Amino acid sequence: MHAGEGWTYAVHPQSRGNLIEENIINVIGINYTAGVGMENPKDNIVNNNTIYVNSSMEEHLYDGKSNEYCAYAIFINDYSYMGGNLNTEYCNAYNNTISNNHIIGNAYNTYAFEQFGGKDTNII
Repeated sequence: MHAGEGWTYAVHPQSRGNLIEENIINVIGINYTAGVGMENPKDNIVNNNTIYVNSSMEEHLYDGKSNEYCAYAIFINDYSYMGGNLNTEYCNAYNNTISNNHIIGNAYNTYAFEQFGGKDTNII
């Protein structure tokens, strides 16, 4: 594996109450790229950023399995959520605001925003 071939994140805060604002974020990778990746985030604001995410435009095989490369501008992942029905009493990701971001993506699969679990996210 070479640099940028695995998972590449530009901003990955590990605390609560972060303000990620007025940045130019440019991520270039091969497999999986993310501009702002937040895991179990609480009380964060991602506002008025320009986010460029670039990953491979091709589909590749690893160990005989298909891998579609992807780029996420912003993602929220709540590790308490395991799929199925969401029980909001047990959420670890809450009170986050995503607003006024300019997103440009280039990949086999490109996503402006993804949230897996969590509650009370404002997307403006």
